Amino acid sequence: MKLAIALGAALFATACMGPAANAENHTEPADLARQALDALGAGSAVAEGDWITADITGEAWMLEQSGTLDGGWIRLDQTAQLTADLASRHGEVSEARSVPAWNGTPYGGYNTIRFADDATASARNPRAADDATTWGPARMAQARQALRYMDLFPSALLRQALSADDLRYDGENRLAFTRSAFGIAEQITMEIQPGSGIPTGFTVETSFPHDMFLSGWGESTLRGEWGFWWRTESGRLRPRQLEISFNGRPWQRFELSSFSTDRPALADTLAQPPETAPGGFAIDDFPFSRRHESPAENVRVYYGAWNVMAVALDDGVYILDAPISPGYARAVMEQVETDFPGQPVRGVITTSNAWPHMAGLAAFAERGIPVHVHPDNIDLVTAMVPALSGSDTLIPVSDGEAIGSGETRLRVRLAAGPGLDRMAFVFVPGANLVWGSDAVQLDRGTQAPSPHARQYIAEFLDAVCADVQGTTQVVAMHIDPVSIDGLNAGFAEDPAAQCLEG
Repeated sequence: MKLAIALGAALFATACMGPAANAENHTEPADLARQALDALGAGSAVAEGDWITADITGEAWMLEQSGTLDGGWIRLDQTAQLTADLASRHGEVSEARSVPAWNGTPYGGYNTIRFADDATASARNPRAADDATTWGPARMAQARQALRYMDLFPSALLRQALSADDLRYDGENRLAFTRSAFGIAEQITMEIQPGSGIPTGFTVETSFPHDMFLSGWGESTLRGEWGFWWRTESGRLRPRQLEISFNGRPWQRFELSSFSTDRPALADTLAQPPETAPGGFAIDDFPFSRRHESPAENVRVYYGAWNVMAVALDDGVYILDAPISPGYARAVMEQVETDFPGQPVRGVITTSNAWPHMAGLAAFAERGIPVHVHPDNIDLVTAMVPALSGSDTLIPVSDGEAIGSGETRLRVRLAAGPGLDRMAFVFVPGANLVWGSDAVQLDRGTQAPSPHARQYIAEFLDAVCADVQGTTQVVAMHIDPVSIDGLNAGFAEDPAAQCLEG
């Protein structure tokens, strides 16, 4: 009797462990994926589709606007409404993002896209009352973000695994495969929990060549963790949370606030794949400049998506900042060779800690050109450009330091306030000119300090005041030139923030 009880208990325990408990005994990795679908209660929902209509809330962190490499990021609130067939990866998502710290001013705004396989469409005037919605190609960054919402549902990822040509084991209870993210190959690894057979997390090896803020990192790793599991009345298991990290740093968090599995009214429409591929071009191919100006004989300013300045000194040319991409930086250097023939590029001064503003440094590193950097940004620069780690071409700057040779040597000023403690500014003696990095941002209409930039501009004025006059021209990454007096005028009611001569 005791033997029978023990044997029965053992058989019961084995059954409870589930079919995914011992992955290496499976002859086909597809078996593990199918069993995981069964464990989720989703294995039977293939023929008729696996529809979900979900309200998703969460937050994201603007890592590219880093205070430091490991924190101090600006938080975004994000909401989305997703309607999708998890079996076919056809769907529609409407997304809204805003920055609470900016009085609710939208960042990224509101957009609706439809997607299927590697095609997307983006709505203009979505869900208009007069049914005047028009559709065009979605931006690649929008399309890639749609996948993030789909990844909240492990059954969708498992079905992508089953459709992959290279589905394989990656160690015990791990599945690996390649998926197409709108033409970008992503290497996926999924972990299956022994015993329950439930997927618990995944890793994505990918890149973001079309994303202005992420492209500078090249090959990157996303890590997703599902949690807060719920069992529906029909017996389906769904996670209510997904947390995603980017290269080890918190990036996005989603919460499933409500959902329905009823076939939606949009089902037939979404079953028709969009006909357009996502729009946009690789950031490395971004046109580097729309116009060139010479505020002084030895100075060129290249105005474009991000402004760049080149200054010719006795020993050669120094370039102020390397934004956007290596391709952008190479185009700048080629133009410098035309504008200053016979004068070599002697260095680049990177003045900001925001990721897009240093994304072109790899182009200078590959040529062995010295990179002058704020000392507090060395860790960030070497993380983004590993080739500079331990290199004698990576040179920290100090406040008041002179760079170059000749009577008009550049002079560096480091910000010292709470907002810009990792930003540098560069004064060009003899040219009555100062480089304002990313600190000086003005309203395009009024030329008044942008609300979020008032503190930044005040700290800029404080840092450079000893080197400038009221007529000194300020050139920065995102503005046309403005005088110091022009900036002072924006602080008419706040004289303590002004830079006053004498």
